[in-house]
Amino acid sequence: MAAYKLGVEVVSAHDLMPKDGQGSASACVELTFDGQRFRTAVKEKDLNPVWNERFYFNISDPSNLPELALEAYVYNVNKTMESSRSFLGKVRIAGTSFVPFPDSVVMHYPLEKRGMFSRVKGELGLKVYITNDPAIKASNPLPAMDPVSNNPPLAPSAAEQIAADITGTNLHQSQEHRSEARTLHTIAKEAQHHHNHGHLPASFGEQPSKYSVDQMKPESQPPRIVRMYSAASQQPMDYALKETSPFLGGGQVVGGRVIRGEKHASTYDLVERMQYLFVRVVRARDLPNMDVTGSLDPFVEVRVGNYRGITKHFEKQRNPEWNAVFAFSRDRMQASVLEVVVKDKDLLKDDFVGLVRFDLNDVPIRVPPDSPLAPEWYRLVGKNGDKSMGELMLAVWVGTQADEAFPDAWHSDAATLEDPSAVTHMKSKVYHAPRLWYLRVNIVEAQDVAIFDKTRYPDVFVRAQDSRGNDVELSRYKGKVLLIVNVASQCGLTNSNYTELGSLHKKYGDKGLEILAFPCNQFGGQEPGTNEQIAEFACTRFKAEYPIFGKVDVNGSNAAPLYKFLKSEKGGLFGERIKWNFTKFLVDKDGHVVGRFAPISSPSSIENDIEKLLEA
Repeated sequence: MAAYKLGVEVVSAHDLMPKDGQGSASACVELTFDGQRFRTAVKEKDLNPVWNERFYFNISDPSNLPELALEAYVYNVNKTMESSRSFLGKVRIAGTSFVPFPDSVVMHYPLEKRGMFSRVKGELGLKVYITNDPAIKASNPLPAMDPVSNNPPLAPSAAEQIAADITGTNLHQSQEHRSEARTLHTIAKEAQHHHNHGHLPASFGEQPSKYSVDQMKPESQPPRIVRMYSAASQQPMDYALKETSPFLGGGQVVGGRVIRGEKHASTYDLVERMQYLFVRVVRARDLPNMDVTGSLDPFVEVRVGNYRGITKHFEKQRNPEWNAVFAFSRDRMQASVLEVVVKDKDLLKDDFVGLVRFDLNDVPIRVPPDSPLAPEWYRLVGKNGDKSMGELMLAVWVGTQADEAFPDAWHSDAATLEDPSAVTHMKSKVYHAPRLWYLRVNIVEAQDVAIFDKTRYPDVFVRAQDSRGNDVELSRYKGKVLLIVNVASQCGLTNSNYTELGSLHKKYGDKGLEILAFPCNQFGGQEPGTNEQIAEFACTRFKAEYPIFGKVDVNGSNAAPLYKFLKSEKGGLFGERIKWNFTKFLVDKDGHVVGRFAPISSPSSIENDIEKLLEA
């Protein structure tokens, strides 16, 4: 019986983090599995490298496969410093997800961080499968790993981890006694193209020949040092903690706005920058008398959409001083106007004194070490437009968690609403099932939605854009079974998927099935055309009679709200991210996401699921 092997094809990487100080990187991939290691060639000065290299690992014990994992580390190799490499990201694939060769496809995995301080971005394209083809020989591994187990190296200390991430060096390298790479010969892709790969059996009843880690070690040789590159300097690596100097701001405040200067920041290198709207309420003066007793008990209410923050109130004080700071997360902000309202505290109902209104599009952005924005006096406007209601000293700006005001600020995450039942209407879950037809690709805008009738949901009008840029209300699909697909015109799965999608629509379109196609160009640039070209391609070549919407993003910070919702309801095997073109989501008549299907799952394979939903 032929021994089973794990085949790994390292295809390409996309949008890697620049590491060489010149906006680029020289990347290679190191694979580890079952005590064996392989490494690809180095692709110099390329943030989107392509390798197309194959490697084959021996599987020492197939019955133990679910306990194993394939790990792929992406490194930037620095030729100017001998044997220096820095971490670009990693991918870990559990043994339970390995498939036979006929079922394998290239999957693009998002690169993961090594530690809390790692800076990582991009994707790695891998094709992983199991084969027992006797014609395939295992690749020549790098020097064997320690035969203790397949467990990863011991976690470094916090100081070592921080030092490695900040200096850009590879702590993993020092823990391996800095053993260097040997020349690696991979199996040519063309030579393996016609191999007849075996199928993975249903169970591993018979175990193939076992290869211990010791058997895979090279024969004993005199100690020698093998380096990937020669270098002029033989200085030891410096792992000391160093201060970075990224440019994150600098400038002065002129007229309430930050003017950029030549000064560089040095101590605000944030791992993940988050934006907040900061409102500093300093003091008020010359407030009017509101009570019959000739006084008032003032406090300030800061409103941003459905969020509100309130200061403490002062009794009988016309010139109060609060010096309070409020921080509202920009990620959850659904309004374009900020209102700062001064009120008079009363037993029955608080009286309105005056307000100041800001357009959030005009709020300046400040990043430390920019100078703090000086508060300014603003006239309060009364109910009838009267501007004799006193003045309020405020400072309003957009900053990050590195802002000096952040630690002591009141945060919108702790916000309370006047009506607690309105919580479900102010957060992202306002667009949850069973109202999927309220979701679309681009939310146009919804400002300060007030719920006056507690007995019903608010009417939310959401529109999508078709391939011609025309607005389409998704409420038209209410009560239908939906099959939502991210499509591409130049993918290897294009012909089969478009053909079968057309067949499904022709067969079940009159029975309540609607197919929504959303073109996406995030996977290998395989949907480069304009919206008109994409629609013409689908309708002319494949006779598509279902709607083709405008091009969208399905991953990342600019992902369409529809896909954010779909992914949150049905995650994939390796997380929520869409892995490739033609990922399919099945939605029932009530708007519940009932199924998520991988790109390799053909539309016809889910026909039974569609029939059950149509009959329900």
